[in-house]
Amino acid sequence: MWDNVLYLQPGTREWFMPFLREAYPHLSERYAKYYRGAFAPKTYSADVHRIVEALRHKHGMVPDRERAQVRGQLALAM
Repeated sequence: MWDNVLYLQPGTREWFMPFLREAYPHLSERYAKYYRGAFAPKTYSADVHRIVEALRHKHGMVPDRERAQVRGQLALAM
């Protein structure tokens, strides 16, 4: 399980923000504040990553790179 935050590149923003205002009006003001540009503030992104990382560890869903041990190349069954 991996995480990422929204990236509102030009072209996406023009569709997403009106959809958000219509479908989730209670979120539109917060998103407009966070997404003045294409990216959310770095502090917000860091908070999201930190929270998801803590939840991954709590539920035993650590990324493969943390739990995998290099044991050499696997043989290809043919």
